[in-house]
Amino acid sequence: AAFTVSLTNVTDPASSINHLVRYRIGKNTSGGDSLQIDIRLKQGATLIASWARTVPDAPTTYTETLTAAQADSITDYTALNLEFEEKKV
Repeated sequence: AAFTVSLTNVTDPASSINHLVRYRIGKNTSGGDSLQIDIRLKQGATLIASWARTVPDAPTTYTETLTAAQADSITDYTALNLEFEEKKV
């Protein structure tokens, strides 16, 4: 299963630091299969950053910090989206 969400339009903060991405994941039922989710921050089709997490039973909020190079690669803050792709482990 996979889905994409658009991010709120923000203005360029004109800084390479403190770019945070927050998302919340969890299973709709506890137990069952062990799942991994791949999360990709994209500007249009361009990959900016990616993370992989094991999906917890309870909804959990994660905060990822972009590197300066990742933040500097963003040229259009209105075109950012997050892709989530679930995988059985």
